[in-house]
Amino acid sequence: MANTTGDALAGLSLSDGEDDDWEVQPPEGVSTWEYDLCLVGMLLTTSRVNFPSLRDLFADLWRPQTGIAISDLGARRYLFRFFHKVDLENVLKRCPYDFQQHLLVLHRLTEGEMPLEVPLFYIDMWVQVHGLQTGLMSEGLAKQFGHFIGEFLEYDITQIGHSSRTYMRIRVRIDVRIPLKRRKKLKISATNTFFARFQYERLPLFCFICGLLGHGENYCPKRLTNADIQPPFEWDNTIRAVSGRQRPPPSRWLCNDDGTPLTGGSLPTVGSNYGHSSDMDFDNEVSPINIDDGLNQRGLNVTPLCTCTVSDEDIDHALLRCNRATDVWHLWGRGREALSLPFVECFAVLCRDADKTVVEEFLMLCWKIWWSRNEILWNQHSVPAGVILQQGLGFKHEWCMAQQRLKQPRRQPVSQMAVQAPPLVNWHCYTDAAVFSEDF
Repeated sequence: MANTTGDALAGLSLSDGEDDDWEVQPPEGVSTWEYDLCLVGMLLTTSRVNFPSLRDLFADLWRPQTGIAISDLGARRYLFRFFHKVDLENVLKRCPYDFQQHLLVLHRLTEGEMPLEVPLFYIDMWVQVHGLQTGLMSEGLAKQFGHFIGEFLEYDITQIGHSSRTYMRIRVRIDVRIPLKRRKKLKISATNTFFARFQYERLPLFCFICGLLGHGENYCPKRLTNADIQPPFEWDNTIRAVSGRQRPPPSRWLCNDDGTPLTGGSLPTVGSNYGHSSDMDFDNEVSPINIDDGLNQRGLNVTPLCTCTVSDEDIDHALLRCNRATDVWHLWGRGREALSLPFVECFAVLCRDADKTVVEEFLMLCWKIWWSRNEILWNQHSVPAGVILQQGLGFKHEWCMAQQRLKQPRRQPVSQMAVQAPPLVNWHCYTDAAVFSEDF
């Protein structure tokens, strides 16, 4: 009996049958790959990420027409599932994106790729090449620059072949593991050499010490090699592309040397009521919101795009045309005809035709729309249109009550009131705009 049991155990193998393959087939018409129309993304940061804020921010920024599902996969990876090819491609065209100044590396999954296994090292960016001499704006040189910076993808055809252009614009796929290229030395002849300088559009957080994306100089690994010596800053903010916003039109009072108006047309007549709301000049386009230059110099990533990523951010778009703004005005339900006009003209029409209450509500809602825009830009927090409307009208009511209190007689003479010195603290007051009652 014992021998029989021993013989049986001796012939037993734990792998019996495990290595024999079965031929299986999925049901007809059913794919085993479930990541069609999906992007996988990863933030270049080791910091903790608030996933609900990230999910809400990108859903509001991208606004896909057929919706989007965003999932946290763990390991600092996120899955973005689209339901139409057009929505996915619109998102990829506007890369790169960042969350709280940290770069989001995106990759479109292809057949057979798994979101937790595919390497995420590449981003697509527009790069401007400055300092080129006349006659060097060519497609061939654009491709050479593209392959030097990373992998050439395309070039802006509006920039090639035009003598009036001051820089070349190319789209490049960049490896985030390699320091950003700053310049390239070009040689035309033995006595004619110069440097072409690179500027990156919508450049997020990067290190001034090592030139890598994803961390600042305070967390650069090079600082660990010798803690007593500060490594030199070999990169600076000059590699950030300056926004291409249009400048405001020149003053209508400026003239050429011969006395003719610089802007064309005629000068305002002496004694005309220029500047009154009913006589405003609406011929000139409202200038864009010129905020990016100063903020970019301080290392803050501000782009010409509105937070909705649909259009560049000017006064008309930010306060009237942005999806966030149109939702608020739809709920408000007043001044529909005026709201279809440019902002300055809209305000003038309301001042002329509407009662004071409507104008006050309009101004307060403009302020809250701008506040909600800042909430998305700086705090990655999307405020619903209903909340914007409710808070705006609430603040307007509080403001009116405060005005009424100012008109009430004081209970005691000022001379008899106890006056206390305010605490010694520092206050900073930032004013975007102000409107006074005598203006309307």
